[in-house]
Amino acid sequence: MRKFLGLGLFFIVCLAIGLALNMPLVHVLAEVKLPANIRVSNFNGTILKGRIDVLEVNNLQATGLQYRNKPACVFTLKWCYHLVFDQGEVSASANALDQTVTLTNSNLEYPVGQVVTMFPGLLVKPTGDLEVIIDHLTMKEKKLSLESGSVIWKNAGVEGESIDLGEYRLSAALSKQVYNFTVRDNNALLKIDGKGVLKSNGQYNLDIKIESEPGLQNSIKTALEFVAKKRGLNQYSVSQRGTIQQRVISQLSFGQS
Repeated sequence: MRKFLGLGLFFIVCLAIGLALNMPLVHVLAEVKLPANIRVSNFNGTILKGRIDVLEVNNLQATGLQYRNKPACVFTLKWCYHLVFDQGEVSASANALDQTVTLTNSNLEYPVGQVVTMFPGLLVKPTGDLEVIIDHLTMKEKKLSLESGSVIWKNAGVEGESIDLGEYRLSAALSKQVYNFTVRDNNALLKIDGKGVLKSNGQYNLDIKIESEPGLQNSIKTALEFVAKKRGLNQYSVSQRGTIQQRVISQLSFGQS
């Protein structure tokens, strides 16, 4: 009798899980209160796979988004998804035990104009496209840790000027509780070679060398002098030391001690 009761209970549990996984997404979202900075519209599918026409986070939109669950992750007590949309793709996982969210092998691309709206008060408005490459990023207990990633500024320019400054890459990596940064150009009009570090106590230093082409427009050189110190003919540098506010540092993870 106990054997049949056990089999019956197992069947009921499996049935409940199957019904939950195949529940339409519209019913799931109806029970979930999304943060004010997230908006979802025109969606269909289940928890396992489906499509969302528009997912908006902090005024940045992912359109034509298709998502798919990776069932094999369940055996590692994780809930994993692969998302593909017009602006890129993301591989995300959530750990059921410690609620850690991880992004890997992900890339996004947006016009710079859409991104800089989150940073009001800029003296110079950049143009072009930004590609964000996330090799490995984790979020746990409201803290972010970027183990490895890059941002590529393509067709870099300044609003009001019809010049293409080329392509530049900023890379970041976490090593021994310190974030290391490098910035390089890719055969661009501005030759840039720089590096920086950010420590867990908030102390940072930044050293960048910049060399401009002789025929570069004066307006671009003037804008460059807002952020860099002129060292010679077509030579500039940025050298800064300081401490970042604790409220910013508290949102970052620097790894285990």
